[in-house]
Amino acid sequence: MTDPDLAAALTDLRVVVVTGLTEIRGQYAVVIQRLEYVDTRHAELVRRMETELAEHEARLDELGKGQQKFVTKDEHAERNRRLLAIIGLMLTAASLVITFFKP
Repeated sequence: MTDPDLAAALTDLRVVVVTGLTEIRGQYAVVIQRLEYVDTRHAELVRRMETELAEHEARLDELGKGQQKFVTKDEHAERNRRLLAIIGLMLTAASLVITFFKP
């Protein structure tokens, strides 16, 4: 190879390398831009999930407090049994009083 041929080949090689590096820089910039978008979106989603989680926990606390105000079926049945037993004892006592203290 002669000096002019070598110079032309080096110039062509330089153009190819510069073009390739420019393309790589452009692709790198796109990747960085996408990563920044993903980071922003991720931060937004994290904030949203934390807000929703706090709302759900508050709602669960409200529901938990509300459950304490209600009587379960078993508790209601037990109260009815006790009430019926008390009424039965009262009727028995009243009938005994009426029977023994008749004028």
